[in-house]
Amino acid sequence: MTWGLGGYRHELKAREERKVEPILVPSGSARKASAKQLAAIYQALLDEHTLTEQHQQHLLEVRELSLEAIAARGYKSWGSLPYQRTPIAQGIYERFGVIALDVPGLIVRKQKREYVTLAGAPGIAIPVRNVKGRIVGMQIRVDQPKFGKYL
Repeated sequence: MTWGLGGYRHELKAREERKVEPILVPSGSARKASAKQLAAIYQALLDEHTLTEQHQQHLLEVRELSLEAIAARGYKSWGSLPYQRTPIAQGIYERFGVIALDVPGLIVRKQKREYVTLAGAPGIAIPVRNVKGRIVGMQIRVDQPKFGKYL
């Protein structure tokens, strides 16, 4: 079977004979918080982040935004300091409770123990707002894209 990318896969067993174990990705919940809850939690998350000099320069020079526009839109650096991800997420979880796990971007990881942390690659956090101006999502312009610039 060819993959179209210069590779070839040989089937060693028939498909029916192979056991495929599902990959379990830890998540908070299958639900999504309401727009009001998303806005409060995303704003709290953004309040815990700053904008690095590198990201500010990108927004000023490449995107040609003003400092006022950057501040008004609420751009921040997401995950630039990896050791801060878990404390920030834990603080949000303690402040908002279980509903925080219904917000995309906050995840539960299980290694030696279960803990709440932030998802996503480091980059510029771009708040996505609804028609009422509430933050209902977050898009990350990643610093080192592998599969696209935005997540």
